[in-house]
Amino acid sequence: MRIAVLSDIHGNLPALKEVMDDIAEQQPDEIYSLGDQIGFYPGLTETLDLLDRTGVICLQGNHEEAFIKYKLSNKEQVKEYWYHRSYDWIETQHGHRDFSILPRVLHIEREGIKIVMSHMEEWAECPDNGLYLFGHTHEKLMHRTRSKYIVNPGAVGDPLGSYQRPEAHYVMLEILDGVIQVVFRAIPYSVESFWQSFIDSGCYEIDPVLSRLLMEMLETGVSNSIFGRYISLAKNIMQVEGVNSEQIPTHIWEKTSEEFKWMYPDKFEQLKTIN
Repeated sequence: MRIAVLSDIHGNLPALKEVMDDIAEQQPDEIYSLGDQIGFYPGLTETLDLLDRTGVICLQGNHEEAFIKYKLSNKEQVKEYWYHRSYDWIETQHGHRDFSILPRVLHIEREGIKIVMSHMEEWAECPDNGLYLFGHTHEKLMHRTRSKYIVNPGAVGDPLGSYQRPEAHYVMLEILDGVIQVVFRAIPYSVESFWQSFIDSGCYEIDPVLSRLLMEMLETGVSNSIFGRYISLAKNIMQVEGVNSEQIPTHIWEKTSEEFKWMYPDKFEQLKTIN
């Protein structure tokens, strides 16, 4: 029994295409995605179509969970730049999708081995004498005890760590006679056309700073400290203005961008240049 497991695609279509080509060569019996198929990058609808065509069994991640909440929110008042645009695309082009039916935790048994899958590590526990797979951190991991395997396949969309960049990560499992073999795979891909997708989709026009920060993280594999400061700054402005929302409203993003330019002028000049 051969099983391919991927996670955290986040709409990165060029990466997913290369991963699916590699998976086809590996000829697994089953393919699973541990959640966060959506979010961040422009190729969301095409990503969902490709997963459908290739029969990937998808779990619910925190981004699918956020989209479910978004559909129930007052969209005229809550227009978070990044998620509002991407979630609008999904709702327009994939309005038939109900992400709430995707399992948060999946229990299966293959070749006598109990396997538990979830997106967040805290959503489930590793079974005795079995295998637990989770995503969310974007960093690959394997921890083995005498009777348990705990595995994170890393991320297809934007894996973190010191790797040859850019590349997409997933894991191949082989289970035979009660023995589990775990093989991490790193698939290189080109992001030259990915720059243009940010422009064509309108993401760069909406927020050039956040767009460039995300691309920088994609290219380097480093969770950029400036990226974290940008998000933290937005949340601080929300707190000062007394805005109580799970999502960051449009006017807060606008103020954040202006504050960011003032606080980090050199970094902003570097980030706003996309060539």
